[in-house]
Amino acid sequence: MRNRILLLFQPEARSFAVPGNALRKGLLFGLFTLLFFTGVFTDYIYLYLDRLYYYVFTSLGWFSFLNQSQAEVSSLLTMRSWPTMITYGLLYITLSFLFLHVYFNRNWKSLIAAGFYFFIFLACATLILTGKLLADAEWAYKLCRHLIELIISPLPVILLIAALAKAKS
Repeated sequence: MRNRILLLFQPEARSFAVPGNALRKGLLFGLFTLLFFTGVFTDYIYLYLDRLYYYVFTSLGWFSFLNQSQAEVSSLLTMRSWPTMITYGLLYITLSFLFLHVYFNRNWKSLIAAGFYFFIFLACATLILTGKLLADAEWAYKLCRHLIELIISPLPVILLIAALAKAKS
């Protein structure tokens, strides 16, 4: 019996196999278009999400909680509502990862991309925690903000495609 965990790391192991080259290219084009328009219309998405969260938190009677929790977020990290920023970030990262997953169409390459995103997430969480624990740690918030701006951009997708494109398929 073969070990299923080891199968994930074998180059011949396929992930979500999209049947047909035309369908895969169409899916890649659609994901690329979504990524592009998500980046172009960022301000409109922020505005919509702000309104959505304002309505949800107000209708549930949690608006004071939202204001109180927003006051605890450093202005060096973000000036926007934290639910809006988290939702937008997760949306963009999910679209980026899906694009990479369909582009590579291999489990082991997708795992490397997932590891990259997870490492950046852990680094951001560590920096935010450091900023909360240390009294004068503006550098942690500033560095975390730079990492967030890096991850919410097309740069990781470009870097991962370049790094993994020549890897043995």
